[in-house]
Amino acid sequence: MLNVLEKCRISSPPATVGDRSLPLTFFDAVWLLFFPVHQVFFYDFPHPTSYFLETIVPKLKHSLSITLQHFFPFAGNLVVYPNKKHLSNAKRPEIRHVEGDSVALTFAESSLDFDDLTGNHLRESHKFYPLIPGLGHPSKVSNYVTIPLFTVQVTIFPYKGIAMGLTNHHCLCDATTRFNFLNAWTSIAKNGTDELFVASGSLPYYRQLLPVTKTISFTQNCPSFVLTFSCYIDQMYSYNSAANNSDMQESGIRASYSINDNLRPTSSMMPCAHCSEERRERRRMERRCYYSNMSGHQISSCQEKEKDEENQLLRQAVDAGTQKNAEEENNHQIEGQLEFIVEGTEGGYWSDIWYVSKSLNHHFSSNIDMFKRIKNMSHVETVTGENHFFFIRGIGLVDVVSGSENIRIHSVFYTTDIDRNVLSFDQLITQGYK
Repeated sequence: MLNVLEKCRISSPPATVGDRSLPLTFFDAVWLLFFPVHQVFFYDFPHPTSYFLETIVPKLKHSLSITLQHFFPFAGNLVVYPNKKHLSNAKRPEIRHVEGDSVALTFAESSLDFDDLTGNHLRESHKFYPLIPGLGHPSKVSNYVTIPLFTVQVTIFPYKGIAMGLTNHHCLCDATTRFNFLNAWTSIAKNGTDELFVASGSLPYYRQLLPVTKTISFTQNCPSFVLTFSCYIDQMYSYNSAANNSDMQESGIRASYSINDNLRPTSSMMPCAHCSEERRERRRMERRCYYSNMSGHQISSCQEKEKDEENQLLRQAVDAGTQKNAEEENNHQIEGQLEFIVEGTEGGYWSDIWYVSKSLNHHFSSNIDMFKRIKNMSHVETVTGENHFFFIRGIGLVDVVSGSENIRIHSVFYTTDIDRNVLSFDQLITQGYK
C-alpha cells in the first residue's frame, strides 16, 4: 500500500536563523493538550516515480529549506518544563529554535486508488491515514521535554498524482499562518528563490506584544472547565507584581503579518465550553430570518423557503408539461419505446446497464457510484406530458465501459426518479460521439 522512498530532515540555510525562542502566552497554552492538526492536499501529476524523484524531490527540499528561514518555528521544538512539586515556579513552555533544527520530510509511493481518494463521494476515512505523517515522539533533555512541531510527507501515485500530508502541533500556529506558510513554500518552489515572496510583503511578524493583567485566572468564572488542566495552567501562568514588572507578553505563535499599533487588552479569564455554548445558543435565538421573519434561524436553513422553492419547481414542471400538445406527446411515447442497450454493459448488474434513448434530451443516471466527479445541482427536467418530470440532484461525468473500451461521458444528470442509466442520442451527437 505504501512504500517509503526516502526519509530526510530539512533545516533552514546555515546562519540564517540562529537560536531563537518564543514563549507561549495563555492564548496558546489552551492548545497544549489538543491533538495534532492533519491536512492532506492532492495534486494531479501524470508522471512516473522516476521523474518525481529526479525533478520534484530536489525542488521540494530546496524550497522547504528557504521557507523555514522565514518560518523558523516550524523547524523548532516545543519545550515544556515539568515541575510537579513547584508549579508556581515552573517556566512557561516555549517554541525554541536552535541552529541546525530541522523538519522531518518523508517521500513515499502509494498503490491506493488516486481517483477514489479525490472523488466527490463517501469513502472510509482510514484510507487517508497512510498519507498523514506522524509528529514524532517527545524526548527528555535534562530538566525539560522537547516535542516536535511539524512534519511533512509527500506521496506519489505513479501516473496519477501527488498527495502532500502535513502534521503540526496545535500550539504551533493558527490556520492563517499555516496557509501563509504553504503559499510561501509554493512561491519559492515555483520561482526557485524567495525574492517574490519577500517583495509581496507577506513575511510573518512574530514579536507581537499583548497587554495583559498581572494575574491571569482561567477558572475564576468557569467552574465547569477541566479542573486538572486549569489548575496546571493557573499556577504555571500566574504572575505577581514582585516577580514581573512588565505588563506586556510576547505572542509569537499566532503570528501577525503586519505591525498593529492598536493593541487590544486581553480578557482575564478563559471561558469554558459550557459558557461558550450558552452564548452561541443566545446568539442563534437572536438571529432573524428575513424570508419568514421568524427568529431562531437564518435564511440558509429556512424550511419555509425550501418548501416554497420546491412547490415552485413543481408548478414550473407541470406548466411546462401541459404546454405540449397531444400529437407531440404521442410521438415521444412511441420514440420512448426505442431504447438500445450499450454493447458490453449488459453483462453486469442491472444498475450497471446503459441504454441509448431517442426520446430524452439529456443523459440520466440513478446510480451515484457511476459518477467519477459530480457537483450539486437543483433543477427539474420535463420529459413528456403533465406530471412527467425528473428532479435533478447533481451533474457530473461517468465512465461507460463498453467491452474493452472506456468511454467518458460528460454532463450526466443524477436523479433518483429514473430506474436505469440512459444516454441521450441527441446529446451524444451534440457532444461529437458517432
